[in-house]
Amino acid sequence: MAAITRHRGPKFDEILEGFPYLRRKLLGVPTIGRGRGAVTSTRKLRRVTRGNVALIGDASGSADAITGEGLASAFREALLLGEALGRHSIRDYEIGHSRILRIPQAMAAMMLAMDRWPWLRNRALRLLAEDSELFTRLLAVHVGDIVPAGFGVGLGLRLMGRLLYPKTSSEAAAPQDASQVNAGGAEFGQAEATL
Repeated sequence: MAAITRHRGPKFDEILEGFPYLRRKLLGVPTIGRGRGAVTSTRKLRRVTRGNVALIGDASGSADAITGEGLASAFREALLLGEALGRHSIRDYEIGHSRILRIPQAMAAMMLAMDRWPWLRNRALRLLAEDSELFTRLLAVHVGDIVPAGFGVGLGLRLMGRLLYPKTSSEAAAPQDASQVNAGGAEFGQAEATL
């Protein structure tokens, strides 16, 4: 189990307090390791090849761990590199590499923006809960089922409009704290839990 939070030094049990359902499910399950921490960030490199050397995986740039895209991106890069080497053109890998990380890096930027600005997080969570078509299409872009252009201008405008100018009735009835929206909690409301 992993928890990603912007807070320094919380103990895992403290983070679990913000997720009562998960805490109940884990009650009595023995801990098999100790808590560990790491810093995560998004890195972009100008070049990922030089001569006959190519970088893949985290060595070639990364998206913040909050996206969960590390291994998937590395596998896509490995396939791209294999295809480029099969054509004897490492340059093809250089050209195609940036496309692989474009969506995960954009998703990381959006998620971190929502962490930074609670008003944006509250509106986005409420909007995605209310608009299943919008949520489904955004998820399809994120997992690569459709290209960003396939999201459509109409949906893009609807997303931006609803984020910038939410419905006044739902805005008034909306919870003021994101922990009420995502059932996250206490002082660690921004923690993401993954099994």
